[in-house]
Amino acid sequence: MRKTSSTVVIILIFLSGFTVFLFSFEIGNNSSNNGNALAQTFDKAIFFPQVNVTDSSNDQNTSLDEEFIVVNTNASNNFQIPIEVANPDFGLYPPFIKLVDGQKYTVNFPNDEDIKPTSMSIKLAPILSVSSDIQNLTDADPENPDDMTLGKPIDMGHYSTAVAGGGEGQEGGNSNINSSFIVPTNLKSGNYILYIYLQYPYGITGVFSNAATITGLEKK
Repeated sequence: MRKTSSTVVIILIFLSGFTVFLFSFEIGNNSSNNGNALAQTFDKAIFFPQVNVTDSSNDQNTSLDEEFIVVNTNASNNFQIPIEVANPDFGLYPPFIKLVDGQKYTVNFPNDEDIKPTSMSIKLAPILSVSSDIQNLTDADPENPDDMTLGKPIDMGHYSTAVAGGGEGQEGGNSNINSSFIVPTNLKSGNYILYIYLQYPYGITGVFSNAATITGLEKK
């Protein structure tokens, strides 16, 4: 069952030159008040927004869920590779995104939090195969190679999300970020995973995704 709401909270604590990340997954009505009370004690918190994809005619407005967080550990010089923090409640949920080759789509999300993303990347990975044990895409985990095999991601665009008055970690600059992409006409029809990467300060990236189906214009 799709969660009624989902907010990933990242608390940043700076102690003696070390950065400690406290991840709290707030899941719908099952969330306890203790997590909220804890978050209130810190000045810096990243609240991931609701990310939506709309088409040019506004016939669809499909949301993407946060799939995982990437922590760039090079920022703290502790490790040489990023750490992926998975959202245990992530899943592929309909309605899936319907994309038509050659058409324009917009990714939008509110940008009214204290710590704002600095850039956004859009990628599209083809689903090459799905395990025979998977009867429906809603039962598959895109990060599990035993569930599905993904092809090389296609880079759909990279955008700056800077807003006047809202620099790194600063308040102000409330706005909605809107960035568009056009589905290439040379892509094969079929199922894909659409990824939205929101890059934040402190070496943190929120990754949002959902399944997408690409068809030709005549099949819209």
